[in-house]
Amino acid sequence: MPEVAVGIFYNALADKPARESSQHHKALKLLSIFLEGQSWHDYCLYLAVSDGQVAQPPQRSLQMNAISKLSKVGAAVALVMAIAAPGVAKADAVAQAILDISSFKFRVGNGAAGEGTAIGAGITISASVVTTDVLAVLVGVGADTGSPIVDGRQACVGACGSYAPFVNLLGAPVASFAGSTATFTGNALLAGGATARTDNTVSLKPAGDGTTTGNINLGVDFTVTVGGIADGSKLEVSFDADSFLRGFLDTPGINATGATNWQISISKGGSPVFVWNPNGVVDGGALGGTEYADAFNMNDTVSQLSVGNTTRTNALGHFEAETGGLSGTYTISIRQTTSADAETRRIPEPGSIALISLALLGAGAAIRRRRG
Repeated sequence: MPEVAVGIFYNALADKPARESSQHHKALKLLSIFLEGQSWHDYCLYLAVSDGQVAQPPQRSLQMNAISKLSKVGAAVALVMAIAAPGVAKADAVAQAILDISSFKFRVGNGAAGEGTAIGAGITISASVVTTDVLAVLVGVGADTGSPIVDGRQACVGACGSYAPFVNLLGAPVASFAGSTATFTGNALLAGGATARTDNTVSLKPAGDGTTTGNINLGVDFTVTVGGIADGSKLEVSFDADSFLRGFLDTPGINATGATNWQISISKGGSPVFVWNPNGVVDGGALGGTEYADAFNMNDTVSQLSVGNTTRTNALGHFEAETGGLSGTYTISIRQTTSADAETRRIPEPGSIALISLALLGAGAAIRRRRG
């Protein structure tokens, strides 16, 4: 325990200026020696050096005087800190991740930027399956794997009345909850396309541990007719998207993380022929194809590991890529995932140190009674 910290509290209680506190410093030295497990002889040596005296063996009166000083220091620290500290520090956190995709379409590629022609000329979609899954966990409260809602699934644990899916949580948390929502509507083959939305939010007030994940999995089987004009056709994937990520902490030593992930892969016979992970740059990142539009990084993370607030807002932007020439039967797999994770700990404030001081005070009193 730093002597300067104890000295401030001791002098504040005694209402004496620092220049008149030589006796206080001696008491502080005793406290330091005591906490470091040193001997009474060390304290006597300190007194001898500080007062210009010759060190003498510890006397009973010296011991009692030192114990009295120790008790006064303990009382001072206990009183001041007990008054100043509420006991447990505030420990609030928010982690949020939202990914909203709209106008998602499959088209026959035209070899250039811009929407191609409708599916049907040489490409046949034979089957498609969409699944959504969600998970919300709030430690000490419970877990929820979700329930069906219109066009998707939702899970929530805690103060769920405060959870508003797909609404950016910008302020300080007002309640503790973990919420996850995933929805899918529309048809990627029609003019309006499809919409896929995932939201994961963890709000902690004042302390706790929460995590959420939301997934949308789209599986599509399609066939490109071999021979004729259809042989070598390209499949175009295009959509618009926006996202929001946030990590907020008001106490150090905790974390808040939000993440988004999106990927499409096309395989033939179990081997990938096209893989695209949009990263915000038109840089040839579409393996086995051509990238024409890539508005922002869809595989992104915001992580707050110290006190502060970090947000990342990606406005609505366009994405577009095409495969190379195809022939045969293929399987499309698209996975969209958002996750949020936050953990806070109850942070003891200096009031806990007051307990140590009170213990020292009690120890001094007990020793006095034994020696009295």
